[in-house]
Amino acid sequence: MSRQKFEFECSTQAVVAASFAGGVLLFAVLMAGGYFYGSYQGQQERIKELISEPAKPCVWSPPHSE
Repeated sequence: MSRQKFEFECSTQAVVAASFAGGVLLFAVLMAGGYFYGSYQGQQERIKELISEPAKPCVWSPPHSE
């Protein structure tokens, strides 16, 4: 009987630890996602500015040294 109780307590601790780790991981992913999304929004504005400028061929293609 005592052995079953011990196993039950161990499994409960494992579940609590797993759910805690999962929560921390989810929080970290959400934080990283929010950070990258914010920086992506800022980059979109810069990309729009770059595209609106006339494309310079020397910038986009490497110089042909032959």
